[in-house]
Amino acid sequence: MSPAYVTDKMALSDVAMLPGMFTEVCKGTHAYWKMATEGLLAKTDFGGNKIHPIFVALLPPYQVIGPHHPIKSFEDLKGIKIRSSGGSVDLTIRALGATPVKLTGPETREGLERGTIDANLGPNSSLKGYDIFPLAKYGTQGASFGSFVVTYSISDRVWNGLSDEVKQALAKAGEETNTHLCQAHERENLSAIKAMEDLGADFYHPTDADKQAFAATATSVAAQWAKELDDRGKQGSAALAEFKSELGK
Repeated sequence: MSPAYVTDKMALSDVAMLPGMFTEVCKGTHAYWKMATEGLLAKTDFGGNKIHPIFVALLPPYQVIGPHHPIKSFEDLKGIKIRSSGGSVDLTIRALGATPVKLTGPETREGLERGTIDANLGPNSSLKGYDIFPLAKYGTQGASFGSFVVTYSISDRVWNGLSDEVKQALAKAGEETNTHLCQAHERENLSAIKAMEDLGADFYHPTDADKQAFAATATSVAAQWAKELDDRGKQGSAALAEFKSELGK
């Protein structure tokens, strides 16, 4: 299950999809996994839904990529329509001065061709599967516009009925899978960048000034996200603080 698609049931998992949180997929994966198995998410998003996490997959930091709009600074993102996967990603796109348009992954290519969206916001590692390489003319690299979380779980009812031996085997396999997936995503991300550059893509690498400006934007987005959850009686601020703490370890 992707928490972004069920934010009413797994609201706090959105913390790992906020912008500016991490640049290394494995660091983000291990921080989220710790929260999902031992921290706040274990009690809320998983325990609250009576499910037990088996393994998770976080995607590389999101980049903006599209066919028609050259990007020489983050200012060039203002006013364009950017595909969003929903949740906190909407906040990020609006903070950049752009308009979020919610489309599924398989709808992205058609959206770019028809002009429903001007650019995609997502990880490089997913673009080949959606046949977006030919449309990747302009984009960003080295930014951290958020991520995407996919969780694989088993119901508490079934988990509790398993023997200790089977539980230990699944736990070990889950840990190994987390590491394998995050490393594979890192490799695929680099491979995708090279493939698009070979096809002539022009990527903007943020300057230090742009990075500093966006860091302030990301902090504001995270604070807004946390406050909106706090106001709904959920522990947004606590989740944000815990995720930052785990990332720092």
